[in-house]
Amino acid sequence: MRYTYDVYEFNEDISKPATRIDTSTKLQEAAAQLRAGRCIEVTDNLNPINKFFLRNQEEIDEHQSDLEQEWSRRKDAESEMTPLDKVVQEIGRTHRSNEPWDPFNEKETEIHMVSSKDELRSKKVDEAVDPSHYQNFLQLDDVGFPVSLQWIEVEFRKPQFRDNPQAIEGALLFQINKYLSRLGEKDDEIQELKKALWYLNYLIAFESNGRRPLLVKDMKTFKDK
Repeated sequence: MRYTYDVYEFNEDISKPATRIDTSTKLQEAAAQLRAGRCIEVTDNLNPINKFFLRNQEEIDEHQSDLEQEWSRRKDAESEMTPLDKVVQEIGRTHRSNEPWDPFNEKETEIHMVSSKDELRSKKVDEAVDPSHYQNFLQLDDVGFPVSLQWIEVEFRKPQFRDNPQAIEGALLFQINKYLSRLGEKDDEIQELKKALWYLNYLIAFESNGRRPLLVKDMKTFKDK
């Protein structure tokens, strides 16, 4: 299915993330559970970072209309395709690389294997530095609009950190020192260094932002300055 619909119920304590109560690939099933204090997070499965929210019946009806128009355009496009067009489209789905590596070329295969291992290791390290289970905590923002936050963003909205830059600074320094002090003892050294660097970059952005918490996605704005 093109879209996944997650139904969330918000906590009365806005410092706590919303609770996901259901997941469906059918809009009607999710819409039936929408009521006050809930919203539907919509994920485009063709582009998972593309998410948006449905908060009321009007937004559901608008999304339903978009789906119907999209389906109509797709059917019209398919009806105009020739048999050759369909063959070319299918080839494009199963053959993504324009320049595939030759498995019978020993040198090229060796390079490909080394490159693949390096890419896999790098990807594994990057995923460990900013893991998916630290992301996508749904909360209401200060004006009552649903937002998807990372773990660190949720933590810094809690009473002990809100309007307390010293506490935030101390928490970030603790994380940096934790990863540096155990270097090579628990996980891959590069992974530990990248974790320490991640928190250091957040600390730099935090200080550059007037010692105010910021969204993780905005860290790069300060890093590039």
